[in-house]
Amino acid sequence: MEPSREIPPERVRAAFDALCRDVGTFLESHPGFEAVAVADGGIALGRAIRDALPAIRRLGILNASFHRDDVGLKPIPKAFQPTDLAFDTEGARVLLIDDVFATGRTVRAALNELFDHGRPAEVRLAVLIDTGHRRFPVCADFVGLELPLEPDQRVVVEPAAGNTISPIRVRLRDLKAAPASL
Repeated sequence: MEPSREIPPERVRAAFDALCRDVGTFLESHPGFEAVAVADGGIALGRAIRDALPAIRRLGILNASFHRDDVGLKPIPKAFQPTDLAFDTEGARVLLIDDVFATGRTVRAALNELFDHGRPAEVRLAVLIDTGHRRFPVCADFVGLELPLEPDQRVVVEPAAGNTISPIRVRLRDLKAAPASL
């Protein structure tokens, strides 16, 4: 079993609230954006942001799996959330939502998938967590929490069912192998 630790719910809530505040302020002065969550990690976050911000009426889902450059290392699971956009992307203004920004590979793949459906006029990116492991010349417009990680750490973001403090749960996973017990 790999070791993990949970980020305190109060810290996650503060990051979520900051992200919603920044996105909400932006949307007030820039109406007409369509929200799209990146599957699978961004769906729970996208739904929570949609529920928190009246400016977001609907939430599309975008699956970037087929555009990933590491698909050989991370095969597409048999059960996955397909792309489901409830709007025409041609000329649209899109708020792309994902849970974690690490290297930028997912964002690059998500942009490719988005452009497969049309050519948006503008795309903005909102993420709950930025790990600082950027490998592509892409950055998020809105970030809830900058959380520098060690190379052997990963972030897991999931819905926090029944949690009254935060709608999102965040855990850090240590990928170093735990010593085998006898």
